[in-house]
Amino acid sequence: MKRSLAKLAVAVSMLVALVFVDGCDSNTKIGKEQAIAVAKQEAIRRGWKEVETGSAVFENERWVVMVERLPKVVGGHAFVEVSTNGKTIRFTPGK
Repeated sequence: MKRSLAKLAVAVSMLVALVFVDGCDSNTKIGKEQAIAVAKQEAIRRGWKEVETGSAVFENERWVVMVERLPKVVGGHAFVEVSTNGKTIRFTPGK
């Protein structure tokens, strides 16, 4: 039950972030929460079923978000670079 509620919460937060990002001017800087939602969505798009976030840091005019695949496994993490307009720049999986 808890797992399905968590999935629903992630899906709703991603939907809200996508609506926010799609409705903004392309030069608008997104915040930390929106960058995390974009990073989670990218991991799910790549086949990760459940995702947890680690750090999210704004550096060099982009967000760098660490995501972890659940259940945790060796190499089951990635760094997702997100532009200030909410687009995924790079997905770098762990090894």
